[in-house]
Amino acid sequence: MHRKVVYRQKTVDYDTGEVTESVSVTRENGTTSPYCSLFIDAAFVFKNMGAMEKDVFFQMVKYVEWNTNVVFANEHNRNAIAFELNIKPESVRIAVANMKKMNILRRMRNTVYWINPNILFYGSLSKRDEMLRNGIDWGLK
Repeated sequence: MHRKVVYRQKTVDYDTGEVTESVSVTRENGTTSPYCSLFIDAAFVFKNMGAMEKDVFFQMVKYVEWNTNVVFANEHNRNAIAFELNIKPESVRIAVANMKKMNILRRMRNTVYWINPNILFYGSLSKRDEMLRNGIDWGLK
């Protein structure tokens, strides 16, 4: 467990102005490992997605790179996703194509995609903000 100082509490004697006691209030963080943030915009997007696209999307999250939101949809990963979902690899390819049309994924190059950071981001919020400012129109459909 990692302990973090949240604030310092001071007791002051108002007659003399002297600090009589100073206590650091701490809390425990369960983990300092990376986490994935799912944003409220996702609720509206998922409402319009088909069941296959949702399933493929959440399987793809396993392959997202930290602080870049890059996901590799190469043959190996597509086959692994298809195996996990008990569907054909071609169905994964179709789901990826549909997610591109919905602006959930943006093609970076062949079989490499960014996940829209308005929906999900795997990394620090400062890196997410940087990605949102880089000029890509992430409008949702």
